[in-house]
Amino acid sequence: MNQQASKQTFNLGGWNVDPLNNCLRRADEPETIIRPKVMQLLVELVENQGQTITREELIERVWQGNEYVGERGLTDAVWQLRKCLDSDTKHSPYIETIQIPVTVY
Repeated sequence: MNQQASKQTFNLGGWNVDPLNNCLRRADEPETIIRPKVMQLLVELVENQGQTITREELIERVWQGNEYVGERGLTDAVWQLRKCLDSDTKHSPYIETIQIPVTVY
C-alpha cells in the first residue's frame, strides 16, 4: 500500500474517508470509526479499484502475510467494511466478491 496515499482523505460514493484517523463520514450522520486494519483494507481496495485481488494478495498486503489472520480474519474485515458502508452486507455496491471455481484432487 502506498504510504502517502493511505494518509490522504478521499471520497467513496457519498462517504468521506479519512485513513489517518480511521473514520468514515457521510453528510448528516455521525462519523464511524473503524479498526486500522479494516481501514488499510479499504484503502488497498480503493487503490486497486477495478482489479481483481485474491484473498492471499490482500492478506499479504494488509496483514503482511500473517498466517494467524487467515481467510476468516479477511472475511470478517470485509464484512465490517460492508456493514459500515451500506446496510446490505451481501450485495455491496462498493465491494464485489468474485468466486472462482477451484478444482480439488
